Amino acid sequence: MSGRDFDDIADINKFFDGEAAPARPVTAIPERAGKPDGLDTEFSPFIEECPACRGTGKFRSWSGRIVGDCFKCKGQKNRTFKTSPEARAKARANNVQRRAAWKAQNGQQDVAIDCTKIEAAFAKRRSVAAEKGAVGVKGLVLHFPNFTFSPDRRDPNVIWVNSKSHTNDRGLPAAFGKIVDGKLHTFRLATPEIIDEIKAFAADPAGNARLTGQKKEFGICCCCGATLTDPNSIEAGIGPICAGKWGF
Repeated sequence: MSGRDFDDIADINKFFDGEAAPARPVTAIPERAGKPDGLDTEFSPFIEECPACRGTGKFRSWSGRIVGDCFKCKGQKNRTFKTSPEARAKARANNVQRRAAWKAQNGQQDVAIDCTKIEAAFAKRRSVAAEKGAVGVKGLVLHFPNFTFSPDRRDPNVIWVNSKSHTNDRGLPAAFGKIVDGKLHTFRLATPEIIDEIKAFAADPAGNARLTGQKKEFGICCCCGATLTDPNSIEAGIGPICAGKWGF
């Protein structure tokens, strides 16, 4: 066969000394009539106002200044979902139940730790900023050797406890748990030692913030993360400005 060219199908058939094979009939596939399987109504996306920018399409900094388009909706002001708000709320509730079942199966339950003093410290910091007319609070984080406390960007009533040595799949600090309604909800990453540290801080946030700042191996202010250089601040474990802002 090498070196021989074929001009058409007839040449190929002659080469193999056979007749051309009859063409296979092509059966047209009928279009599926009606509605998609499993759906009672025609599918249509759910278009809702973007909750992150509240329909403005703009991202505002902590000072209230517009710095660009919203990261969630990409400046479109709306977001498109495949399911209804009710269906998504039901899915979130199911996730909560599955997490609770996993914790019960693996012997992990929400820790009975009173975190109301931590919430009070964040409330104090916000009230001081509001008295000065600030739109938002920059650097609303409490720093400790193994974890930090920081509020949720969308829900100020939620305070996250993030690890300083672990990251998630997006490269962000992984969470040991979160504080909601004065109660600590731990995640898989939280070890008994970490839980004990959180419990100790929750019992006396002001005292533990000062003790941590006094440690030479730490040497920074727990409230702002700045290195303590003033002798009085080093001795107190916290600067006077941060102590007033946080009520410590």
